[in-house]
Amino acid sequence: MKSFFTTLIITAILLTGCKTEPKFTVEGNITHASGKILYLEMRDIDKNILLDSCKLDEKGKFKFKQTAPEYPQFYALKLNNQSIFFSIDSTEVLTINSDSANYALGYEVKGSENAEKIKELCLLQHNTQQKVNEALKSKEPKDSIKQQISTLLSVYKDSAIKYILAGQNSVKSSVAYFALFQRINDYLIFDPYDKKDNKIFSAVATGYDIAYPKSPRSIHLKNLTLQAISAIRPVREKKEIAAEYSKNIEIALPNEKEEIVTLSSTEGKVVILDFTAYRTEFSPAHNLDLREVYNKYASKGLEIYQISLDTDENFWKVSASNLPWICVWDKDALRSQVASKYNVTELPTYYLLDKNGELVKRNSQVKNLDEEINRLLK
Repeated sequence: MKSFFTTLIITAILLTGCKTEPKFTVEGNITHASGKILYLEMRDIDKNILLDSCKLDEKGKFKFKQTAPEYPQFYALKLNNQSIFFSIDSTEVLTINSDSANYALGYEVKGSENAEKIKELCLLQHNTQQKVNEALKSKEPKDSIKQQISTLLSVYKDSAIKYILAGQNSVKSSVAYFALFQRINDYLIFDPYDKKDNKIFSAVATGYDIAYPKSPRSIHLKNLTLQAISAIRPVREKKEIAAEYSKNIEIALPNEKEEIVTLSSTEGKVVILDFTAYRTEFSPAHNLDLREVYNKYASKGLEIYQISLDTDENFWKVSASNLPWICVWDKDALRSQVASKYNVTELPTYYLLDKNGELVKRNSQVKNLDEEINRLLK
């Protein structure tokens, strides 16, 4: 009996001595959302993890408590497929208030300067996306639209860089990391494979590596930046393709049936090697142009080897299933080694290959595609 009570006492002491894990809190009110479900998600590097949820009553009050992350981490409050993004560095208490009618754009956040800056970046990205959408709907010439979009992205970058390089320790902050990975039409605005943008990636990667050397985000960012540095090559738009590219670099990627198809399997035909992404505004018109060319020359010995850099595999599969040429998918998307080896700096980009598999020209060097194809088919 003595030993039993002794065991109880020791257990009680041990339990009392245990420290609870540090927590962070997110609370507030969402008006006009009675009966709707509010979700708290953690936005990891490659996946979203549901942490908690609650059903909002007429008052719209909510409160979530979660274990504080070891390193800066990103989270989202999700309602009706709209998300409010914020970062947590330790044991903050965030207060977020919004209305369901303008949930992700009209919210207020208190308790974190980083969360306030992330809100500003989200609004900046949203406004840029809206202007890009308007430009893409324009009936102006394609070159004019491309120039408009390029200007819009440059303006965004100039503003975002101020957040990234705002102070001595700013490159170590979650705001800098968040700014780097903002997207327009599913594509990174800051491109690690662009020489100028890569300097910004390098600054943030260095800051994160110093501050959080064991953080998965630090490791991922460092590897991405180094990979891009090693892949960057000078763009030679107006020159003939350099000698090392005179023979195609082998490509082996899966088609929509998950069968590996190599580029060399097309040897003996004239080939359009096309780098694209289906989940873009330009894709329908681009594929219509390719279909017209394919219908005209396929019976004479033309093949199209089209590489998708989409991030959504299912979307690509559905789209590719209706196309008559070779469609393959590179799961590395923007980090594609194949695209970097072929000096792809924008989408769509295509190359012409002759019957021997020799790279002849890229799209920027082709004045008349029909003439080029007819010349190569002879």
